Amino acid sequence: MKKQAFTLVEIMVVVIISAITMVPVYLIYRSGMRSSISGMASLEIQSEGEKLLLQIYDDLKNACLPYDGELKLKFSDLIKVEHIDTSSLAGLNYSFHSFMRDENKLIGSTGNGKALRATRKIKYLIEKTDNPRLFALFRSEQTKSDGIVKRLVSNRVAFFQINPVTIPSRIDDSSQYFWQVTIQLAELPESLPAGTYATNRSLGIIIADFYQIVSCDFFSNVINFPHVNRNWYSGLEMVDQ
Repeated sequence: MKKQAFTLVEIMVVVIISAITMVPVYLIYRSGMRSSISGMASLEIQSEGEKLLLQIYDDLKNACLPYDGELKLKFSDLIKVEHIDTSSLAGLNYSFHSFMRDENKLIGSTGNGKALRATRKIKYLIEKTDNPRLFALFRSEQTKSDGIVKRLVSNRVAFFQINPVTIPSRIDDSSQYFWQVTIQLAELPESLPAGTYATNRSLGIIIADFYQIVSCDFFSNVINFPHVNRNWYSGLEMVDQ
């Protein structure tokens, strides 16, 4: 029996046909992988932003200050804002006092027979990252018992602002007071030129915006019920005094 063998031309034809067939398969696979990675990054940013917004909401909702029983307190007094170089987001920080969340630390003792409601000092601080277009947001919490605990909450911050808003009533002399929190998280390649961008997953650009309106229970009670006994609010243990 005569043996059959493949010629070099036949082998080359098979290789070329296989290559032509595999190229679109590879392109589809690569596109699918990029979409999958981009989708996971988008979900991660969304989850990170929602958790951050919830944390800020809880901190601001419980913001407070010592109160002497007279209406001298202004809404702008609740948060101290520092920003030396306004040309960059870096260096911006918001600091304020907030009621304790730990039930075992709600009431402190001064040693003189007085029990004060314990507070914590909260600070949100923006710092630079290796990416010139993105910044790191840190949250620090200071208490008398635990000292200062600082942690990174996001290193994808493109914009961050806590803005006090006052809306006067058209009916009487009352007003509504709240903070508008605006956060933008992003995934931006360092190779991108300077400019304003919209989400473009094919270029690795993912941008997510987050907004929240927060009122302060402490300030609302002080303003709306000025003649109510303020022992619970005036007897505050401040951690930085």
